Amino acid sequence: MEKPNSQSKLLMILFGPTTTVSNETVIDWRLFCDNVIASQQLAKAIVKPLSDVLYLLMTTQNFYDKRYRWSQYDVFNVLEELSTIPEPWSFDNFVYLLLYRPQLIPISLVARMNHSYIEEACLMFNSFMTISYRWNMNLDEVVRQPLMQTMRALSKDRGRHFYNNICDSYAKQLKDLSALGEEGAEDLAVLIASHASLGSLIQDMSGSLW
Repeated sequence: MEKPNSQSKLLMILFGPTTTVSNETVIDWRLFCDNVIASQQLAKAIVKPLSDVLYLLMTTQNFYDKRYRWSQYDVFNVLEELSTIPEPWSFDNFVYLLLYRPQLIPISLVARMNHSYIEEACLMFNSFMTISYRWNMNLDEVVRQPLMQTMRALSKDRGRHFYNNICDSYAKQLKDLSALGEEGAEDLAVLIASHASLGSLIQDMSGSLW
């Protein structure tokens, strides 16, 4: 199997965004690094194709011939390489990549937890909540199953660590946004509403640990 870097570059060439330079269409390698794709419609057009092909790689686990199967480890490596070409993507763009195919969420979260990147995992969790809410996605449909799958894949200790840090991170965000007054009012409202809409999920995550 080729190195993930080569594979992820190929995915960008085949499915990534393009731009025009001197009347020629070329791959826009820096778009996801230098810009946050603010429009949901645009994100669907240029991010979702990459999400879709990563998901298709996951489905090869069902292939009869083992030579053509991609393990979760393989998919994770390509996912990480893809989101750092040519430099790390903006965090929101990376979250979009996962949200358009939520089956990718457990792969990314579990790997981070198992390698002690707890703060990044918690930031991802909160971003799943707020971005889904802003884009009027059905949070229960989009994130419940992948997050519960994540909890089942973690050891009890890591699961508790993840859950406790999610709660701590949420409390810190509430405090920080509240301190901004009117400047942070909109983001504060979104944060509260998005978490409130998934109160049952938070309870289920907690219940799975005891």
